[in-house]
Amino acid sequence: MNATNRTLLAIHQEIQQMQNSVNGLFHRSKIKQFYSDNGIRIDTIHKKMRELQSEYFVIENEQIKKGEDSKPIMQEGKDRKEFEDKFEILMNGETTIKI
Repeated sequence: MNATNRTLLAIHQEIQQMQNSVNGLFHRSKIKQFYSDNGIRIDTIHKKMRELQSEYFVIENEQIKKGEDSKPIMQEGKDRKEFEDKFEILMNGETTIKI
């Protein structure tokens, strides 16, 4: 199935939320197969997200550092709009999902 990275991450998040539910138990083998087929794609998207965040935000203890106003602290000379544009390009990127 052709989809976007955003769609793949949404499916991943939904599966994570149902892991300990009755549906998760009933579909355990299907979930395992989904991650076998798509796990590398999910890991790659997460890696690219972390790289993009590291480029634009101050990272402390593997987390984006926040200021007193609870907003993320940008790297010096970096623009939030530029980050958001690049993030949208990443999320809208095409991928293949095996279901």
